[in-house]
Amino acid sequence: MRGDRTTDLIVGGGVAATRRLRELLAERAEAAGVGLRTPRPALCTDNGAMIAVLGAAVVTAGGRPSPSDMGADSRLPVERILW
Repeated sequence: MRGDRTTDLIVGGGVAATRRLRELLAERAEAAGVGLRTPRPALCTDNGAMIAVLGAAVVTAGGRPSPSDMGADSRLPVERILW
């Protein structure tokens, strides 16, 4: 940033692979005189998929699966992984 003016917009994660979103962001960033930085779509990872793979590995290693009615709490730590 220069002063109070944003010079670049960085978009990442699974949503950054969405072609239409990338097109709209490119158009609006150009109109606003802002640079747009996005990784190649193949590098846009989906955190939900990574967590699902981790969960599958834990269950395969003998861990108990979470109950289906368990609430989500992003503040809970991952303390131990069973490999």
